[in-house]
Amino acid sequence: MATVVIKKETLHSIQAIGLKTKKHDYLGMILNLFQSQANDIFSQAHTALCQADTKKLLHLAHSLKGSALCIGALKLAEHCGALEEAIRSNGPLPEAPQSLGNDLAANLEEKIQLTRRIYQETLQELKPFFAQGPI
Repeated sequence: MATVVIKKETLHSIQAIGLKTKKHDYLGMILNLFQSQANDIFSQAHTALCQADTKKLLHLAHSLKGSALCIGALKLAEHCGALEEAIRSNGPLPEAPQSLGNDLAANLEEKIQLTRRIYQETLQELKPFFAQGPI
């Protein structure tokens, strides 16, 4: 069974908060913040992988998972959780820069790229909501 990409009830809740606080663009603001933070996380993840910094990678995967859950991006959160588990189960990477050629680093890079593809899919699903309007 495929995971729901976006939980619409979460978007409704975010929109309701905006209406109660008279911030009618609140949902759009939250989604733009999510997109900005996610892009930054992916950039930092690449750097962390190149530096064999599994502690940083774990923190970044966890941060993206939390952000995804806050906007109802369930499939992305699920993949971030899987990335966290992969990082935990693999343990520390060998010292950089040699680590880029090993199987462990390649496996994590592949998982990061899969998570990025799920993120892009999530953005496509969210596209109509960036312009606000009733859900």
